[in-house]
Amino acid sequence: MRQRTFTSLSGAAGLASVIVLLAEFAGVAAENPQREDFTYPLATIRKGVPEGLANGLWYHDQYRDLKPLLGHTKVTVADIEGPGVITLMRISRALEEERAKFARGIVLQVFYDNGTSPAIQAPLADFFGDGCNGKSTYFSSNLIELVPEAYNSYIPMPFRKRAKIVLRNDTDDYYLGYTAIEWQKLPFWNPSLGYLHATYTRKVFRLVPETKVTFFQVEGSGHLIGRQLSLATSEPAYLQELRWVMEGNNEVEIDGQKKQINYLGSEDSFTFSYGFRRLFTGQHVGVTFRDFGSTLSQLSVFRFHDHMPIRFDKGLAWTIDWQYESTFANPPAWREQVGPNGGWVDYAFVFYWYMDTPAGYKHEPLAPLQERILPMLPPPEHPLVFSFPKPNTEAEIEDAFRKMPVDPQLVNRFSAPDDMARVFIVGAYPKTHPFFIDKPEPISGRRMAGIPGNPNPGRTGIVAVHPKDLETPCLLIRKLQIPSKGKPVLRIVVSGDPYKFEPDNVGQSGFGMRVGIFDGQKTEWLDKQFVTPGDQPSPANWRTFSYDLGGFRGEVVAVVIEVTAEGANQWFNKEGFFDEFSVTTE
Repeated sequence: MRQRTFTSLSGAAGLASVIVLLAEFAGVAAENPQREDFTYPLATIRKGVPEGLANGLWYHDQYRDLKPLLGHTKVTVADIEGPGVITLMRISRALEEERAKFARGIVLQVFYDNGTSPAIQAPLADFFGDGCNGKSTYFSSNLIELVPEAYNSYIPMPFRKRAKIVLRNDTDDYYLGYTAIEWQKLPFWNPSLGYLHATYTRKVFRLVPETKVTFFQVEGSGHLIGRQLSLATSEPAYLQELRWVMEGNNEVEIDGQKKQINYLGSEDSFTFSYGFRRLFTGQHVGVTFRDFGSTLSQLSVFRFHDHMPIRFDKGLAWTIDWQYESTFANPPAWREQVGPNGGWVDYAFVFYWYMDTPAGYKHEPLAPLQERILPMLPPPEHPLVFSFPKPNTEAEIEDAFRKMPVDPQLVNRFSAPDDMARVFIVGAYPKTHPFFIDKPEPISGRRMAGIPGNPNPGRTGIVAVHPKDLETPCLLIRKLQIPSKGKPVLRIVVSGDPYKFEPDNVGQSGFGMRVGIFDGQKTEWLDKQFVTPGDQPSPANWRTFSYDLGGFRGEVVAVVIEVTAEGANQWFNKEGFFDEFSVTTE
């Protein structure tokens, strides 16, 4: 068996990598014994490869039977039998005087293999990277481009039985346009080929430091190849350079694994740094529109992952999370400027991906045309889309209770490292916590936030914990038999991290601490505190909490300490240091 190999052509020309990608999709499968060596696809002579061009809309020339795209109608501009691959989708752009009406007023839909639900559905301009309702400058990339005055997509679109491309006109007016769809026949269908999907999603919400929004979710097997974003805001505190807006972490969940990919900032997810500072387009990324004004700021930006698609076997989700930024998006200053309800932002995404099935996708309904073509800031009725998640730790507590032996020693002052093993700890920050401190070492000068730190001085034998993330608290659990005589008391001695990164962060450190008793059936929560470390390191800053356990005399219970990341700056200095976790009698 001879195998065909694919080698990307060197040089800056984006066409080379596109040709390689097209050849890979259009080529014959490796198991085909008739395959020849194929190192230079553009120069390779291939015989017996049927090709074609499907014209659409322009009935003013030779093909008088082409249907015009009248207001409130839809036209099939290509209907091709497979197996095949669409190699170019070209659609004319509306002229400038009509662009604001037609950019999002024309909807692109693609159906595969006689399916009744579209695999691709998006406003025409957004699919081709002409963001903010058709305001992008001309650009060219490996996979999409805006040329005078047309949209071109070179994204390969394989199909086994049939591909149907439909344009829907949601406006009142006739769209004077032309479409040209280029395609090739495949000698047979290779099951490893994927079907191109794309969907348009738009979310308008008030942005505050607690905001976390999932913009895209898909179940099945495939790979994500890109995103296009149109962003608008009218919030005065966000206008210049999209302050705080760009700081959201882009978290990609793959096959149920959260944050498998985590870009620490939206501009970083598009491969830029320090915001979106100027217009730029390259082979894989582009800022195609940028207008930061005194009352409205708008941005159009795209990125394609054709260098390395983001692959998934079961599903993928894309979330933007603003909760972790503690420096550039300092939450107390942020809240002071935008108020408790935050400032309005308008996000319109197109996500592009391949699936192993031709079945359509459950697309979000498009807004009415007049809303679709304008920034919705603020919209008529939109609730806040964020909330602090309420931790549900009952399952972890019950599981620990079933597995743990009863500790015969009621007192635990962590005198030695072995005492840490007498406490079941779950939900700690991975790789760094929990850890044992024999004696705190004094720290001089400033210490970077976010690294394992030190408690207040004055104690020895200490266990350090830190929550895994904002949604997952850290649990310290002991299984004990509460004394049946006397007055049983739970005693906790604890400190926060007093070593601040900057003087103006005083009062921002600390963590939430909740104390509960699990009796074998459910947890009774006794108390919740916000533990602050004090303004300056001092032995006096260690805090002692005592709880009457008289209601549990004689019972075998799990005693639980829950440590959560919260406060004025919810991800800054959230370490909890425990010097004692004991039950005593008085």
